[in-house]
Amino acid sequence: MPDGFLPHSFPAAISWFIGSLTLRGDDVYAVIGLVAAVVGLTLWVVIENLRLTRWRSSDVAENADRAATRANGATGATGPSPAAEADMTPVRARAEWLLDDNTLVRTGAVTREAIRRKTAAAPQLVPASAPVHAPVKTSSSSAQPTMDAKRPLRIAMMGSRGIPASYSGFETCVEQLSVRLVERGHHVTVYCRSHHIKWPEKTYKGVRLVKLPTIASKHLDTIVHTFLSMLHGEFRRYDVVYICGVGNGPLAVIPRLVGKPTAINVDGADWERDKWGGFARRYLQASERLATRFASRIVSDSRVVEKYYQDRYNTPSAFVPYGSDVPHLSPGETLTRLGLKPDGYILWVGRLVPENNAHDVIEAYQRLGGPTTGLQLCLVGDAPYSSDYKEELKQKAGPGVVFAGYVFDNGYHELGSNARIYAFASGVGGTHPALLEAMAFGNCVVVNDMAANMETIGDAGLPYAGDQGATDLARVMAQAIANPALVEDYRKRAAHRAKTVYSWEVVTDQYERLFAQLARV
Repeated sequence: MPDGFLPHSFPAAISWFIGSLTLRGDDVYAVIGLVAAVVGLTLWVVIENLRLTRWRSSDVAENADRAATRANGATGATGPSPAAEADMTPVRARAEWLLDDNTLVRTGAVTREAIRRKTAAAPQLVPASAPVHAPVKTSSSSAQPTMDAKRPLRIAMMGSRGIPASYSGFETCVEQLSVRLVERGHHVTVYCRSHHIKWPEKTYKGVRLVKLPTIASKHLDTIVHTFLSMLHGEFRRYDVVYICGVGNGPLAVIPRLVGKPTAINVDGADWERDKWGGFARRYLQASERLATRFASRIVSDSRVVEKYYQDRYNTPSAFVPYGSDVPHLSPGETLTRLGLKPDGYILWVGRLVPENNAHDVIEAYQRLGGPTTGLQLCLVGDAPYSSDYKEELKQKAGPGVVFAGYVFDNGYHELGSNARIYAFASGVGGTHPALLEAMAFGNCVVVNDMAANMETIGDAGLPYAGDQGATDLARVMAQAIANPALVEDYRKRAAHRAKTVYSWEVVTDQYERLFAQLARV
C-alpha cells in the first residue's frame, strides 16, 4: 500500500486497487476487478450526491432560522408574526425545489421561509418594468460584457481534465470559455479529475469546480471520469451540458435521457493519433458516429473538421474556433532558469507524444547544425503515458536542446513572447490553441501542412511538407534562420491574423448563442 494512503478514503482505495491490477487478455480476475471498481466508483458518486444534498439542505434551513431569530431580536419582537409563522410551515412531502446553487431540496428538508430567503438575492438581469424579452443595456464604460441569453444559463462542462488549465487545448478552451461566461452572469460548473487538478478551492474565478475520481490509465481516464460526471450531473438541473472529446460520444445520450441538451466538441479525427491501438481506434471511429446521433449539436473547431462530419456522416456542425488572447511579457526568470536568450531560440509546445512530431523538430534542428545556428531549441510540454517516447527524444536530442517540461501562466507567456521561430509539427486534430497562441505572441510560425493547420495560418505562416518530416522541416527552418527580414514579416502577419480572426471574446459570443439556442432561452 503506497505512502500517504488514507484507508478511509473510498476513491483513494479504488485508485490504489486499480493501480495494482495487471490487465491481460487472459486474466479474467483483473477484468472482473476492473468492472467492480467502475461500479464502486459509480455508487460512491450517487451516495455522495445524496449525502451532500441532505447536508446542504439542512444547513440552509439552520442558517435561515438563525437569521430570522436575529431579525426578530433586532426589532424587539417577542414572537413570529402571523405571516412569518405561515412562511415557516414545512414543505409538503414529495415536493422538490431547486435552489440557485443547484441544490435539490426534498420533502420538507427546509421551510418555505428558507427557500424564500435563499432565492430572494438572485440577480435580476432584466429590470422589473422591462418586458421579458428586452435585453439588458449596459453603459459603454462597463468592464463586464453583455449577456445574449434572456436569463442566466446553468452550464456544465465535462470531458476535460479540468481547470486551471495545465495540460492541453481542451483545458485551455474550457478555462477561457467558462471564466468569460461567468463574467457575463451565467452559472458554470467544470468537472475536474481529482488526481490531476490540485487547485484547493471549490471555485476558480467564479467557476464552480466539481472534482471526481477516475481510473488513471491512458484508455480509461477520460471515459470513466466523464461517465461519473454525467451521473453527478443527473442530480443537477443544468440547462446545457458541454462535452469535450469525441471519445465521450456514446455518453452524450445520458444527459438527454432527462431532457438536458448536449453539445460535443469533437476536435478532429482523434482515432488517427499514433498513441491508440487497434481496439481504441475502432472505438473512436464508432464514437464519431454515435456522437452525431446522441448529441444535440456537434461543435467543430475548424472548417476541415466541419466538412469531415458533413461528408462522412451527413451531419452539420456548429463551427466555433479557439481564441488566442495572450499577454506579451519581457524576458525574465523563466528564460534565465532555462538558459535561454531573448530572440535566441526555436520554440516547440505540446504533449510529448508521437503524433506531435517533436522527433522531427529535433532531427531538423540537428541537421542544421544545432547550436551552430546561433539558436537553441526549447521543447515545452510533457505527457503522463509516453515514458518510452520521452526517453527516446532525450537520447536523440544532442547539444542545444532544452526540455522545459510543463510551463504555465507567466512562464509560458514569457517563453512565447521571446522566441525567434515557433515550430508546430502536429499532423492530427483540428484547430490547435498552441498554434493560435504562437501567432498571437507574434512568432514566425513554421507549420506542418496538414489541412487544419493551413486553415489556421492562412498566409501568416511558413508551411513544410509534413509527409517528408524532418527533411522538409529543416529546409524551411534554414530559410527562416538565414533571412531575418522574412521572420519579421511573418511575425507581423501572424499577430495581425490572430488579433482579427481568433479572439476569445468572439468565441465566447458564439458559444453563448449556441448554448442559449440549445436551452431555448
